[in-house]
Amino acid sequence: MVLIADSGSTKCDWVLKLSDGEFLEFNTIGYNPLFHPEKQIIEALESQEKLRKHKEGIEEIYFFGAGNSTPKAKSKLILVLKKVFPNAGIIEPYTDVHGAALATYDGRDCISCILGTGANAIFFDGQKILSGKPALGYILGDEGSGAYFGKKLLAAYLNKLLPDHIQEDFFNQYGLMKKDIIERVYRGERPNAFLASFMPFISKHREDESIQKMLQKGFRSFLLIQVMCYEQFRKVPVHFVGSVAHYFQDEINQEANRLGIQTGQFIQRPINQLKLLNLQYFKSL
Repeated sequence: MVLIADSGSTKCDWVLKLSDGEFLEFNTIGYNPLFHPEKQIIEALESQEKLRKHKEGIEEIYFFGAGNSTPKAKSKLILVLKKVFPNAGIIEPYTDVHGAALATYDGRDCISCILGTGANAIFFDGQKILSGKPALGYILGDEGSGAYFGKKLLAAYLNKLLPDHIQEDFFNQYGLMKKDIIERVYRGERPNAFLASFMPFISKHREDESIQKMLQKGFRSFLLIQVMCYEQFRKVPVHFVGSVAHYFQDEINQEANRLGIQTGQFIQRPINQLKLLNLQYFKSL
């Protein structure tokens, strides 16, 4: 049996291809080997009742995830998965942008983007993946991501720069004081996921001028840095995957149109496409 995973820093979608061709799907927290302790993902997998009776029969694992860009991170991921699935003879870690490229490729050269908790973009011709800019993470980069917008929202809230009705609504909904926010951002576990958790609140107030300006600036920065670095950016479709991309299509399209960028597909969960691909495609990367 074959297990496929698509993981961001907040959540991970899993699909188990059973021997009879059926799919078994489940979700866990996201696992980024650069930030998250292995205990979290091990416990999350071992708690999956759907998986227990099939665990020993899993022979191949293909894991597309944030943070899998270095040999050290890949080795760490393999060791973690081997503890849960001891009979897996093949464990292949790929970056999350590999998954985005495979999920959106339609036979034409394209630029595939991730806009979820984090952000990234690559150029894909069906065989080779070209990275234009490095993924700098939620502290140094990730423009246009959930973590990026969460930072902007919290900074505006703490500095009392939001309109009064949004300031009041934020406190009523979350009840967070400065000390709570500082603790979660600087000393809490998975701070990028915490920051991204405010995207529903941003969506709730997306018609407000101040929030609109925040969204426009963030998505424009992402396109300028991560997409327009490719000389073909006006000649190929630009696809988007991830929850932020899915829920903010209008704002992304608006900024893309202003820059002469042709948007393509918007896919919330790449796992739906990845599970249908021939496994030889994964191995050719």
